[in-house]
Amino acid sequence: MRILVVVHDFQPGGVERIALRLASRWAADGERVAIACGNPAGTLGPLVSNEVQLCTPSHPIIRSRFSRNAVAAFAARAAREFEPDVIFLPGNFYAGMAVILKLRLGRRGPAIILRLSNMLRRAGRRRAGEAAFLAGLAMKTAFADHIVAMSPELLDEARQSLPWSAERFSVIAEPVLDAAELPPQSGAVGREPPLLVAAGRLAGQKNFAMLIDAAARLDRPFRLVIYGEGQQRKQLEKQIASLGLAERVSLAGYVDELRPALSSARLFILSSDYEGFPAVLVEALGAGVPVVATDCSPAIAGIVAKGDGVLVPVGDQAAMATAIETSLDRPPPDRQRLAASVERYRLEQSAAAYRDLFHELADAADDGRRRQRHPRQPASAK
Repeated sequence: MRILVVVHDFQPGGVERIALRLASRWAADGERVAIACGNPAGTLGPLVSNEVQLCTPSHPIIRSRFSRNAVAAFAARAAREFEPDVIFLPGNFYAGMAVILKLRLGRRGPAIILRLSNMLRRAGRRRAGEAAFLAGLAMKTAFADHIVAMSPELLDEARQSLPWSAERFSVIAEPVLDAAELPPQSGAVGREPPLLVAAGRLAGQKNFAMLIDAAARLDRPFRLVIYGEGQQRKQLEKQIASLGLAERVSLAGYVDELRPALSSARLFILSSDYEGFPAVLVEALGAGVPVVATDCSPAIAGIVAKGDGVLVPVGDQAAMATAIETSLDRPPPDRQRLAASVERYRLEQSAAAYRDLFHELADAADDGRRRQRHPRQPASAK
């Protein structure tokens, strides 16, 4: 099996991180894997194992309005050389590339698999805007041979939102946790003041401004650390200072691995306005840390079991503050039990499910090509 994975670059991003981890795992499992990358610069490069072939253009493709088209065109050239059985597009950001790849490689080319990395319907989006978005996505996904959702809830949304038959969809659990990440053996962490952890791009979608406002409402000692980088850093720093929270809230910047920070956390907090599959909640629960989260994705209910976390309405700072207070008043949970609740999100299990799907699609494509080369002759008339 020859698998070509397409990524724009190695800049920090959940979609790219998942793609690179899957690629390295498939290679470790004996598949021939190549990555077509428009620009190899970025901190995620070390996730690519030496067993994976890296294909890059002679001149790096910098992200811009039309750069995805350039990356898709380069990926088509890489596919002609590598001759993959399947091409894996790891997220919604890459959906439009299916059009260019299919047109350049033809119907007899490799099967194209698109992973949906974000929810398709978003609260607050105008009806006309949502209709236009879904129509555009339907046009793009028409050129993908198969679509993968990250949870049963997101699968249902995709089937209801896109005009394709059920056979073109699959659900494969998000490969968030590595095999080496064993459930914690220690009991609940005791720390005064309690450490609250949040993580994500410092961007409007993550709504850390709401979280900081909620933190200002807390009537107890605490320490809030937000990991991540983004365009809103200065804005959030000013907000922290204006609320007098400089000694209690900090922006810690980007980290390659969140798990060390979670080892001493009392709560993990997700404040996003919307998410596709909030993998960071799985990371937190896998480290034995309970969560407080906005109800920002259909997938959250399937991740957070009753008693493992508290969900609050999107954008509601008062509800967020109350949920944090209530959670801190509870006895610390059994960390091993929390870790066991997300066991299905292990990398090796998801990678194997993808490989099974790839083999199935490649075999179907081979059968189709054989039928085109040797069409069944009609019975001669007597």
